[in-house]
Amino acid sequence: MSPIRFCLSNVLFAALLLGAAAWGFTGGQTSVRLPGGTANGAAPPDERFEELARWCDSRSMTLEAAITRRRVFPSADYEIALPKRPVQSFLSLPEDAAKEQTDWFDRLRQIQTSSGNELLKQAQSLAREGKGYEAVRVVLRASCADPDNSQIRSLFGETLHDGRWRNHSEIRHLEQGQIDHPAYGWVTKEDVPRYESGELLYRGRWLSAEELDRQKKPVAWQIQTDHFKVTASISLPEAVRIGRLLEEFHYFWFFSFPESSMTEKEAAGFVLGKGLPQRKRHQVKIFRNRAEYLTAATRLDPTAVVSSGGYLPAVRSIYIYPSEDPNDTPLETMLFHEATHQLFAESPIASRALSRQRLTAGVRANYWVLESIAVYLETFESLPDRCRAGGTRSLRFVRAKERLREPEGLLPVQKFVILGKEEFQSSSRLPALYTESAGLGHFLFHAGGGRFAPAFRELLTRVYSLRDTPEDIAQLTGLSFEDLDTAFRGYLDKTPFAEE
Repeated sequence: MSPIRFCLSNVLFAALLLGAAAWGFTGGQTSVRLPGGTANGAAPPDERFEELARWCDSRSMTLEAAITRRRVFPSADYEIALPKRPVQSFLSLPEDAAKEQTDWFDRLRQIQTSSGNELLKQAQSLAREGKGYEAVRVVLRASCADPDNSQIRSLFGETLHDGRWRNHSEIRHLEQGQIDHPAYGWVTKEDVPRYESGELLYRGRWLSAEELDRQKKPVAWQIQTDHFKVTASISLPEAVRIGRLLEEFHYFWFFSFPESSMTEKEAAGFVLGKGLPQRKRHQVKIFRNRAEYLTAATRLDPTAVVSSGGYLPAVRSIYIYPSEDPNDTPLETMLFHEATHQLFAESPIASRALSRQRLTAGVRANYWVLESIAVYLETFESLPDRCRAGGTRSLRFVRAKERLREPEGLLPVQKFVILGKEEFQSSSRLPALYTESAGLGHFLFHAGGGRFAPAFRELLTRVYSLRDTPEDIAQLTGLSFEDLDTAFRGYLDKTPFAEE
């Protein structure tokens, strides 16, 4: 990283870089004038930010350029990404800022404000026309372009509280004198010394680590987040960490797949400031070891004896445990995979379909769709400035590519999509079916610059609303099954998958 020509407070810049709300990428070094003018008739928001960033590049204002590019909505060839909204507000510079830094910041604020307002108006117009899903996507862009726009932040239930953007539940905790401890979650300030000395509050009693170990029943921590209730017999800090991860995963899923996570009317209402309907928290149970997991899971499903975790529709809960074998799938990967099953299965479209037909998605055909999206989203990553999934570094994607060279490695698409749940799960070629699901989903999301992504999203909606047929993939993509095979295999062959 090149040195900063003008010096701002190190603390300020650390806060800016940690709190910025979009994905930065490298720009050119062309010397340009400071962009000016108004938004009317100007270039699109992303182009305005990039023009300003290049002006910073030409003056070796490295951090200023990086901050500016974090206002550009994240995009990549092989992944889905959403920006994180920063917690820390960024509304002013120190009084001793240099002239060019002040010029940069003033212009940044102008572009942010005009871009955020433009995109918000566009989203509201779409919402009034009943195009709720499209409106939600535009609001996400608005929140990236102007993360300090109070009207936009209010749509997400956030307000400025002591210089930081907080949602209603966070403000309630703060007003009760609690702090969000990195290891123990929301605790009172007075209790922090006891936690940090090794004591833990369990069922209303302060217990030492030794006393917790002597409990007759396994300790079960109850972690409640906005969208999940996690019951965990692992350590409290690990349970808190997983609760936070699940919340980030829910945000990513909810706004990446609005067609599944909400009705179009709800989406339009969200954009118009009516909020989102309250739903029941999703249940997650994390056991200390495999023995505890099997004891609980086999009571509900005898076939769980051969599993290492899963989503159990009968009790609408994830049952999972951390394996001690370093060769096993990591807990987080398993968790994101099963949470995908849970979120789609408990979504409004799936719940309504289930109540009408008493069937579950993928029973008759297209079971690959359920596993495809779960394998895709198990690659979820939470980064400081964005959440993402997909990419090219995953064993499942690598294996799909490798099976091109194996005899009978991949089924023709027409034979693959007719498989229902039982036929899929009982197949002697189950690992090959999983990797083909991974590859086919990646192809549909990203081939041709995302040409088939709308088709795949519609297919997900049809499958979970029990309106799908085996012919849907061909009808939605506009390709014959023969052409699908050719395009799919060509995509796997050319995509630079690499094992992580």
